[in-house]
Amino acid sequence: MTELMVTVVIIGILAAVGFAALGSPGHERALRGTSALVTGTVQELRAYAQSSGRAVVVRFDEGPLGRGGSNARMVWWASFDNTCTNLPGTALGQIVFNHTGFGGDTRHITITDVAPASGSQMTLCITPTGRVVDPLTARPVAAIGGSDYSGQALVELRPALCRGANCQPAPYNRIIEISFNGLTAALPRGTEMP
Repeated sequence: MTELMVTVVIIGILAAVGFAALGSPGHERALRGTSALVTGTVQELRAYAQSSGRAVVVRFDEGPLGRGGSNARMVWWASFDNTCTNLPGTALGQIVFNHTGFGGDTRHITITDVAPASGSQMTLCITPTGRVVDPLTARPVAAIGGSDYSGQALVELRPALCRGANCQPAPYNRIIEISFNGLTAALPRGTEMP
């Protein structure tokens, strides 16, 4: 009986490793594509703010790993002027991080963490000078915890691996860094949120 249980456990481990190996390339491509979309959009919004002379406010909303409900979003507004507070009621645009099907399972990229955060949201302002600041203070965003990320905002993207209604975070992520100088880049693989 013990040998049978050990055999079943070994088969389960091999199946899980095989599933992860088969599923990872699609997830990695989706994660790279989504991180390129986020970094590219921030850079386009920065160019828009500089060319129009209008501030752009960007909000990142974390999303749950489960299906339905509130998806993660990146929403932006163009100010009526060069300040971060004179915003219209309607957003200029948004990206919704929702579900994408791969085979029979449901998997999607979601925003699992933002920093510095106000609850499960982070709001940034891109000024006409190209700087990224806190929209309430018009100063660089606060340091994240005790880390070296002063003036830098972080957005963590992670695939959700779902079978039926059961969703788990993938063991890999991509963190996007948005700096005070307006430059945006994906941090090296394996970087964790502070």
